Amino acid sequence: MTYILDMDDPDDVTAIHGRHFGIVTSSTGQVNATTGAFVLQHKPVSELDHRSVEVRDLILGWFGNRIDDLNSHAGSMYRYVVETNQALHGADVAGGAQVSRSI
Repeated sequence: MTYILDMDDPDDVTAIHGRHFGIVTSSTGQVNATTGAFVLQHKPVSELDHRSVEVRDLILGWFGNRIDDLNSHAGSMYRYVVETNQALHGADVAGGAQVSRSI
């Protein structure tokens, strides 16, 4: 039985994951802009106003932390894909050269 390893072009793999990284960071940028618009229309005066500011600050913290986590994870995954892809490509080239010499 013959086994064939089907490998996509390394540049295609890197480009596809690069687009994914761009989409993630674009989306988190939009969320950041939206949550940045959470403001009171006036200076807090009443107890309700002050509580609204506290709740808004909690929400901004939650979203801000998730945005940071997502961007960090997307960046780490992109670097991992690039490094792994380069290693696989190098092994493929080296293996191909060895097979060529053995023929």
